[in-house]
Amino acid sequence: MQFAVDSTATVDPGALEAVEAETPSEPTDAEMFTAAQDCWICVDTALRSALGEFDPSDSAWYLLEPMFQAVSARLFGLSDVGSERQADAERAALDDAELAAAVEAVEAAITMLEDRAVDRTRLELLTTILEPVAPC
Repeated sequence: MQFAVDSTATVDPGALEAVEAETPSEPTDAEMFTAAQDCWICVDTALRSALGEFDPSDSAWYLLEPMFQAVSARLFGLSDVGSERQADAERAALDDAELAAAVEAVEAAITMLEDRAVDRTRLELLTTILEPVAPC
């Protein structure tokens, strides 16, 4: 919360090393591996952002990944359609009203945060704006 309001936080740099050491890279064929890996990426991004090492907007896609997987599962019966069909599946999923609303919400939040000035009122507004990002 403190970092969101004034971009200050006390983060132990060792926390990033601990996350890196525990982040799994395999087995990529395990059920829900991609979703789990995306969660690790979000933790890594949050720590790097708090340490001033990363622009969080560069990883905004990972915020959408759980929603994308839920929409893919609803549309195609699979949360991960595989690389052969991925481009077509992404286009179809992005046409879905729920995922389109989530993409729009993340884009609005990034625009709102570009000046990095956030007070408690803006944080509450961001929370409301980002409600569509929750997985279905």
